[in-house]
Amino acid sequence: MPVRVFLGTILGIGISLSTLSGLVAWGLGGFGAPFPEALPVALALSIIGAFLIYLFVPAITFSDRYIGRLKDPRTIAFTFDDGPNGTTTLKLLDLLSELNIRATFFLVGKWVESEPEIAREIARRGHQIGNHGYSHRVLTFLSPRKVKEEVTKAQDAIFRITGVRPTLFRAPHGFKSLFLARALKPLGLTPIRWTVGVWDTECPPPKTIADRALRRLRGGGILLLHDGDGDRPRADREPTLQAIRGIAAGLTARGLTPAVPSAVDLPLPGRNRKVILALVGFVLSAILLLFAVREVKWPEFFSLLHSLKWLPLIAALLLNLLVDVIKGYRFGLLLRHSYRVPLPAAVGSIFGGYAINCVLPARAGDLARFVLLEREARVRKRDSAMAYVGERILEGFGIVALGLVALAIFFLTGTLPPSWVIKGMLLVAGLSTLLLAALFWFKRRPPHWFPPAIPGKTLVRLFPLSLLLWILQAWIVALSLQSLNIHLPAYGSILILVVVNLAMMAPAAPAGIGPFEFAMVAGLALFGVPPTMAFSTAIIYHALQVIPVVFIGLPWALVLTAGKAKTVAPGPENPDS
Repeated sequence: MPVRVFLGTILGIGISLSTLSGLVAWGLGGFGAPFPEALPVALALSIIGAFLIYLFVPAITFSDRYIGRLKDPRTIAFTFDDGPNGTTTLKLLDLLSELNIRATFFLVGKWVESEPEIAREIARRGHQIGNHGYSHRVLTFLSPRKVKEEVTKAQDAIFRITGVRPTLFRAPHGFKSLFLARALKPLGLTPIRWTVGVWDTECPPPKTIADRALRRLRGGGILLLHDGDGDRPRADREPTLQAIRGIAAGLTARGLTPAVPSAVDLPLPGRNRKVILALVGFVLSAILLLFAVREVKWPEFFSLLHSLKWLPLIAALLLNLLVDVIKGYRFGLLLRHSYRVPLPAAVGSIFGGYAINCVLPARAGDLARFVLLEREARVRKRDSAMAYVGERILEGFGIVALGLVALAIFFLTGTLPPSWVIKGMLLVAGLSTLLLAALFWFKRRPPHWFPPAIPGKTLVRLFPLSLLLWILQAWIVALSLQSLNIHLPAYGSILILVVVNLAMMAPAAPAGIGPFEFAMVAGLALFGVPPTMAFSTAIIYHALQVIPVVFIGLPWALVLTAGKAKTVAPGPENPDS
């Protein structure tokens, strides 16, 4: 990994940890502690902590060039470190041949030179050989020259004696170095870690080793075992040897087959960037939540919650459920050209995806919607993704239309009779519809950003339904405000809705906690609503969005994943689908 990427990642982790720890300390201090003054110290300590976590926790990597697990969930990898060992490795090879297991041996260069016949025998038996450094030194504290020397000397020794040039490298103890990538790249080595370690170097009883492995191993896992010792050439590894038969039997009973890792198992490019994006989202959420609550008077906040008007709140809750049902209906219509998706399946995917978004960061629920719909209605994920793009286009045009109306009214007049609001909304809606029609009827081909699997006319026809959805959501905002005796003009509810949805586009923690509250408080401040009352409204409105989908969507997703996939009738334009 480039040094600049590493340092940037460490800085991001440091900021995240320091912000979150600062928020906790600030909260424990009764929200009166000097949070801003303590932030630099927390930041420095967190960066140091993040740096140490990266170096000494094998599972933490930020590069796409690390193999972390096998891609095939039906397989498992047996890997053995610290050999060859004159007392154990040959017995191990016989046992693996008996069990028909091909394993990966990460060899220490100096032991290859002292046990050359055993090293050659590993290669002759067809097992994969990896590089484990020359002298099993911890690379973290070595200079760039020494790191390169450890890797290169081991690579040369293994190739000279076995005729095999390793393609995988596992760092001794899993401890990393900032200079490791620079040493591995010229030799064509890919770094690899493990998913399950069983601490067999402590020589516990064989049953303990087997139980540890079987309890934690899952499909695609990489099991770390040891046939040698980095410091002792003929260490006793008999307990590990005796445990392998039980481990293999347990994995076979689960339907898992042994395999060896390769470059094919590298994660997809960008996967770790998504992890970093999620991390940035947590940081941003914490900072924005801090700004949202900094002027909140907590006794007044709880008093406001106790004085809620329940009738508007119940009406908003029911209206929010109706909105989600209509969204499911619209999603089914976007797929109508290829599939006849039952309404319960389409609506269920909406609820399930939104619920997962409330649990996982980085809008993971959007992908979950595709998976749920594929399982429930046999809709290919690619087609669901195209429908999702169409949905985003419709919502984008709709929010732009309503936002332009609200902003124009707010900045030009400040107040306007409701009839003018309605006329303005209809005017912009009509212009937006004409724009969509022009894009798809008067051009020879759709724009490059348009999903090719969805007819343009479908989007035009669904645009009024999308506008209706935004109007209903603005009504939900108004009802949430009324539950706290806050009365805004119609364009005010629309403007709040626009601001909140724009804020939710930023990477955020699960359920958008932080940006949601900050946007609500900032939007209501434009209308002179005090911070405590604004934050109370944000909490109520957010709860209306989250609670129904969590209570409906999560159980639905769990039931669906536990059951069998259903078939669906083919669509009118795809009779063989």
